[in-house]
Amino acid sequence: MTADNSRRRRGKRPSADRITLARREASDGAAWEIVQPRCARNRRDDIAEVEAMIEAAETEIARDELVWLLSECPDFLEAHVHLGLIALEEGDPKLARGHFGRAYELCLRAIEAAGGPRLLMAGRDVTEAIRSPQVTAHAKFVADSPAVKAELGRRQRQIAAEVGDLVTEGRDQGTAVFPDAAVKIFLIASPAERAARRVADLTDVGEAADLEEVRRAIERRDVEDATRSIGPLKKADDAIEVDTTDLTIEQVVDRLAELVAQKRTGE
Repeated sequence: MTADNSRRRRGKRPSADRITLARREASDGAAWEIVQPRCARNRRDDIAEVEAMIEAAETEIARDELVWLLSECPDFLEAHVHLGLIALEEGDPKLARGHFGRAYELCLRAIEAAGGPRLLMAGRDVTEAIRSPQVTAHAKFVADSPAVKAELGRRQRQIAAEVGDLVTEGRDQGTAVFPDAAVKIFLIASPAERAARRVADLTDVGEAADLEEVRRAIERRDVEDATRSIGPLKKADDAIEVDTTDLTIEQVVDRLAELVAQKRTGE
């Protein structure tokens, strides 16, 4: 299969409107759906052709087609995702991060334009409240419930079965929830660095926090998490440990993408 180059000479460049969120009513409640820009919706056949090329191992042709699609429609979410996956397969985590990062930015921009994701409980907006130190301190009482852990694990595995490849995080993801995961990474950082990051997060949402108090709270929670009877914090035997203490977010993402690429290519 080869790309249809005649398409590049057809008509004028389509309008590159933006990704948006649309509310959809369903039998099980309302849901939000990412709506691709018009220029992407008009190119659904092109993406199907690209996927067929990738399936046939015609990666170079698929890459050329995807790059052209982005030149016509810069906000083409699926094109960025496919190029990111190709980069991972070819062992180029930095390029993969660029495309995945752009896809994330596009979705985040749509969410922010729609007013941002909000969490409601009995009609009350608790989006910020659930991240407060007070809630964090009491989360253990819910986390220690066998029924809650079992149901959360079941739902997570159900989501994984529906979507295929995905990334999850949590203290027991690689040991209890997804023991057969293809890639397991155990992230660590010094208590001091984690405290500084937490204080920065709280400051961003207008919460005052004492650095030393936050550090002590983190150390206490580490001990509690490691000694839980249900879903304790534990490094899986086949997990790769990555110390992020002295790394920027970008450096961490690059390292994790590199590890995933190595696993996918069998290196």
